Amino acid sequence: MCFSLVELFKGKTLYLLLLSLLVISSASFAATPPEQPSTGPGGADYSHEVVVNTYYRVGTLSYCIFEPDNPKPDTAPVILFIAGHIQYLAKPDFYDVWIKHLVRKGNIVIFPLHRPTVFLIFSLYTEQIIRTTQAAIKELQTADHVRADFNKFAIVGHSTGALLGPNISAVAERYNLPRPKAIMAIACPSIFLNNQWKIVPTEEILEDLSTIPEDTLILTVVGDLDYAAKDDGGKAIYNALPQIPPENKDYITVVSDDHGSPPLSAIHLAACSKSSVNCYSPFCANALDYYGYFKLFDGLTDAAFFGRNREYALGNTPQQRFMGMWSDGVPVKELVVTDNP
Repeated sequence: MCFSLVELFKGKTLYLLLLSLLVISSASFAATPPEQPSTGPGGADYSHEVVVNTYYRVGTLSYCIFEPDNPKPDTAPVILFIAGHIQYLAKPDFYDVWIKHLVRKGNIVIFPLHRPTVFLIFSLYTEQIIRTTQAAIKELQTADHVRADFNKFAIVGHSTGALLGPNISAVAERYNLPRPKAIMAIACPSIFLNNQWKIVPTEEILEDLSTIPEDTLILTVVGDLDYAAKDDGGKAIYNALPQIPPENKDYITVVSDDHGSPPLSAIHLAACSKSSVNCYSPFCANALDYYGYFKLFDGLTDAAFFGRNREYALGNTPQQRFMGMWSDGVPVKELVVTDNP
């Protein structure tokens, strides 16, 4: 049997057209990730409509203070938000949605700014963050701000900043800093540079964390696809806190899930949360943020400050592990929670 070139072309065109329609149809029916919950820890039930962002520079130090407004509260808890040190993590822009979430929930956020570098002497970075935090606290004690309640003080740190939460808590009294009631360390690297420019494991950079009071609430969070930081740093922090009882701390793994589109990938940058408007992967806020990082820290600070919502942050509970539902009703893979990493 013989076919003309026109007939062959038509047949191939029809095949490609049908294949394209099949791909488009499959994509249109792919499950989509859950949206932000409307209420609760991680949810969109905000008490304040406006976030006031002010930049400060004192000598070589610089920082941003974010405050809630409309309505302006009489007083507010204080969150110290410490980012990683390299170029793309050194700005609040890359945590935009999370910072605004925290502020609209009624918190003041201090975000230290620093000169990003490829190579980092950790002790110098720590000193800079401590001095910047001291300057920001002094500024907050002036009359132009929402009155800061330093009895409700917490630290969240990502990447290099993850180690600073526990370390700063351990030396808070020495530097006249408020003692954190809650700490969340996310994606802590496994190695650092010490004063001799020598690469050392995380445990050699830790302060004496046994000085942290046992009533401090602490979460150490890692991602299952975080090939940049891995999980040794998180384990080092967790295992250096034997004085904290199991009910006050958890080691949590955020689990990736490619059931739908776009997939949810627990990589090193998963805690970054730029707005979906003009956003580019992997910084867009998604279900890993809303049900993972946002929810966990909201629950942790609610428990530490107000004695509520503890089940969303601690205890390996269903509320803590739950990560929402794909649009087809399939649950997103739960958080893995342990007290024995």
